[in-house]
Amino acid sequence: MNGSNQPREQLLVDCTPVTMFQMNSWICGDPVSKDGVLIDAGGEPEKLLSMIERSNLNIHAILQTHGHLDHAGGIKALKDGLLVRPVYLHKSEHPIYDTVEESAAMFGMGYVPQPPPPDHYVEQDQVLEFGTISARVIFLPGHTPGGVAYVIGGHIFVGDTIFKGSVGRTDLPFGDTPTLVRSLQLLMQEDDELIVHSGHGGDTTIGEERRTNPFVQAALSGQVWA
Repeated sequence: MNGSNQPREQLLVDCTPVTMFQMNSWICGDPVSKDGVLIDAGGEPEKLLSMIERSNLNIHAILQTHGHLDHAGGIKALKDGLLVRPVYLHKSEHPIYDTVEESAAMFGMGYVPQPPPPDHYVEQDQVLEFGTISARVIFLPGHTPGGVAYVIGGHIFVGDTIFKGSVGRTDLPFGDTPTLVRSLQLLMQEDDELIVHSGHGGDTTIGEERRTNPFVQAALSGQVWA
């Protein structure tokens, strides 16, 4: 089940890594209608705006997979006038999202302004419509309590739930390994051909991770790692 009216080959997808964490901020949109979204406004807003300008997309919304500092540190600058668009987040993510400024100080990054409250909350199986594109929400807690993925056409933007050959950490505050295991089991119900875009590193597919990712294989067999 796709999350967009557009097949994968007709969607424009681009990425720019931002901040010291090299977090992948994504845009996805319809190159014909120019309708698009920004996924995870991690920081360095000038880089995000350059990516958007290159794409020629009209960005309708900022979709957050979760609220960690490296994924949400650029929201305040954008909302203050550079890109005033509604922010979408899962309600369970507030313990993470509400501490961005505090986390930046802890990591020695200097002042990173606290993002404003989200404009909209998302939930499992919700379909968000933005002109000619749509995004289906999958609730994937574990790395954080309110992590989600967005399925847009043949693409899925998963944040830090899963990476090529690995999965997100659960040793940070509010992380939970058994919960992540259940989320991986749910994620693996998606089509093998879905292109997986993660918050760090390169792309993969659902099928590739099912076949080769040791954490996914453990999750599918019901194992919970330490």
